[in-house]
Amino acid sequence: MPRGPIALAIVGSGHDWVIRYRPALECLAGRAKVRWVYNAVHDRAQTLAAELKADVAPSLQFLAEKPTVDAILISDVAWMGLPAYQLLCRSGKPVFVSTELIPPDLGKIEELRRIADEFACTVVPDLPLRFTPASHRLRELCATKLGPPTQVRVEFAGGALESTHQHGPDACYLFNWLDWCSYILARLPIKVKSLPPSPSAASDGRSLISIEYRTPSSEPAPFLAELFISNAVPGSSSPKCTVRCKEGEAILHNDRHIMWRNGVDSGDEHLVTERSETQSMLDQFLRRVVGALVPVPDLGDAARSLRLREAAHASLSSQSEIQLG
Repeated sequence: MPRGPIALAIVGSGHDWVIRYRPALECLAGRAKVRWVYNAVHDRAQTLAAELKADVAPSLQFLAEKPTVDAILISDVAWMGLPAYQLLCRSGKPVFVSTELIPPDLGKIEELRRIADEFACTVVPDLPLRFTPASHRLRELCATKLGPPTQVRVEFAGGALESTHQHGPDACYLFNWLDWCSYILARLPIKVKSLPPSPSAASDGRSLISIEYRTPSSEPAPFLAELFISNAVPGSSSPKCTVRCKEGEAILHNDRHIMWRNGVDSGDEHLVTERSETQSMLDQFLRRVVGALVPVPDLGDAARSLRLREAAHASLSSQSEIQLG
C-alpha cells in the first residue's frame, strides 16, 4: 500500500489527458503525484515530464517492473494496441484507461479480463456518466424516496446509429450511455431490439434501441431501457433522462439538474459541486489503489456495454430482436 501521495505513471498524452485527466489530477494533488511519463513519441514525453517535474520512462516494460510505480493511467497507446494493455495488466498494478482506448473487439476485452484476473490487476475503464452530480443524486433518491428504478428512457444526440458501429467518437458516446442505463437499472440485459428512424413526423428522425433486463417474476412489467438517438452531432444538446421507479419518477435535464416526484413529495434541484465527474471518478480509482473497497467500473462493465452495442447493430441489420446469452 503506497505511503504519501500515490505515485502515478502516465501513458500517452491524448485529448482526454489535456481536457479532463490533467485538470482533475491537479485538484487531487495531495492524493497523487505523476512520477513517470511514457509516450511513444519521446519528445512529447520529455515535454510533459518537464511540465510535471516527472521522469521519462524508457518503455512500458520499465513501468510494469518499476516497484515505485503505484498505478498507471493510460491516455493513449498510439500504435502499440492490445499488447500494451496485456503487458501492463500482467504487472498487477492498478490501471485506469480512457474509454476511447478500450478495445472495440469483445474477444480482446475478454482476453484482457482473463489476464487481469490472473494477475489480480484492477483495470478501471473511463465511464464518466456514472459519476455526474445528477447520477449521484439519482442513486440517493432511489435509495431514499423513489425506490428501485424499473425503466429508463434516454433522449440524446448521438449521430446516425449506423455510424456507431465503427470505433470512434460516436461509438464511444453510445457506449457510455449503454453503460449508464445498465448501471442505473443494476440488472442483466437479456434482449435488444433496434429500430431505424420512422418516416413519420412523430419520430423526429430518431433511432431507437430498446433493452429488456432480467426482471423478477413478481414484477408486473419488464425492466426496460429505451435510448432515442437523434441524427445530430453527439453531445450537441443536453441529453434528457427519465427514470421510472417503484415509488416515483426522476427526470435528469443535464448532469447538474434533476427533478423528481413521488406520491408525497417532489423536488427541482440544481446541483452545485466543485468536483467534475472526472475528478470523482479518479478519486474512486485512487481509493482502490490504496486498498479501499469502493465500487469502480471494471472490464466486465465494458464488455457488457460492447455486447449491447454489437447486439443493437445486429438487430438493426436483421430487423429482429437479439437475445443475449
